[in-house]
Amino acid sequence: MWTITRMAGAAIVFSLLLGASAQAADDLDVLRTDLDKRRTTEAWALAEKLHGQRAGNPDFDFLYARAALAARHPSQAIFALERVRLQQPNNQQAWLLLVRAHLAAGDPAHARRELDALLASAPSQAIRAQAQALGMSEGTGPATTRPLRGFIGLDVGYDSNVNSATDAASVTGIGGNPTVGVNLAPGDRAQQDSFARLSAGYGGKLALGSQALLFAEAYGYVNALYDQTQFSTSLYQGRVGASWQAGPHRLTLPLSRQVFSVDHRGYSLYDVAALEWTYTLSAAQRLSLTASRGLASYDNQPTRDAHVTSALLGWSTIMGRTRLGVNARYGQDDPRVDFFKDSLSVIQPNVFMGRHTTALGFDARYRLWPRHEPRLGVLFQGSRHDDTDPDFAVVRHDQFATLVAGWDWRAWPGWLLRAEANFAANRSNIDLYDYDKTQVLLGVRHDFH
Repeated sequence: MWTITRMAGAAIVFSLLLGASAQAADDLDVLRTDLDKRRTTEAWALAEKLHGQRAGNPDFDFLYARAALAARHPSQAIFALERVRLQQPNNQQAWLLLVRAHLAAGDPAHARRELDALLASAPSQAIRAQAQALGMSEGTGPATTRPLRGFIGLDVGYDSNVNSATDAASVTGIGGNPTVGVNLAPGDRAQQDSFARLSAGYGGKLALGSQALLFAEAYGYVNALYDQTQFSTSLYQGRVGASWQAGPHRLTLPLSRQVFSVDHRGYSLYDVAALEWTYTLSAAQRLSLTASRGLASYDNQPTRDAHVTSALLGWSTIMGRTRLGVNARYGQDDPRVDFFKDSLSVIQPNVFMGRHTTALGFDARYRLWPRHEPRLGVLFQGSRHDDTDPDFAVVRHDQFATLVAGWDWRAWPGWLLRAEANFAANRSNIDLYDYDKTQVLLGVRHDFH
């Protein structure tokens, strides 16, 4: 009796599984038919409907990518095709579609890396012919015009030290004497607060021939502290420039301006000209070198004005589900203006405001699930000022470190939810500049075009 019951139960389960499998196959057939007949709207609607249950199935992910690309959602297509590659690394049709998706996303350099890797894998004649029909050949490819794209985001969180100040009630070492100190006012010490940050960005690219393009983009945020300290900060940045591609080499010349304000009043202005060189080592690896020269100026604080020179070396790679990056930076701040000391009108050199910095950073992202990506970043920086601080009679040098851990969730097409926690610490030979800082936040971002 028990044997018959078990056999009957197994038959029921098998029939249910068979029915579900048949339904899944029917759904994929309908989606494939809609795509073949170029019913873009119907195909994208069905693909989105099935995504929650079918994502991770390489057959569905390939069709989903086709639908996303037809509906002008290249980012969603790229994510789906990356899932296909994890399970079917030799799927040449998916690889070729990934090239097209990166082109549609306005990233010809990434498209070229993928194409070079595909051609190096000895593809079939049919795939090679389709690749050539794209107007790209190994190591070369057209620059593409990228439609205007933008984003808007909102973060809310808590900051343990909004003014990055020491939490000590007093500091010593005035005039180089360890027994001479001063008490700090509450407003000059570490202050904690909750905050809300609204951010937005917009930009696009315009192709000039097959190898060059122009670009322009703008970004900004307003950060409001609304509980204890009740003041706001804002930053606005514009960036324009030109870029040239020749085989694995890309040269970019950007110009940028950054404006920082406190309580809607100008605080600092930073103008920068840079030269960026990027070399594609392989489909998964990229090397970059950037040199820049800028001018930082401060409203009503001319003694802080400085010429800023920096050099940055970076390397990034993709290994399966993991993206890794390493960068090293050297910077030099040269003060521009000397100042008058007391009422004697004696010009005192401003050399002590200059400094040299070196930094090393690491960042990693891991695609845990199709729409979930935890990330981790670490930065170490050392700095040494150029001369003796007139108040403390020592040459200031600092050691700074920060750790950032976050989680990104692409909950819906065009929408990103994120959580982040970061900790920063600065240690200085001058007590006034010692501080710790912890920040946690939750955020949402919408990308549009």
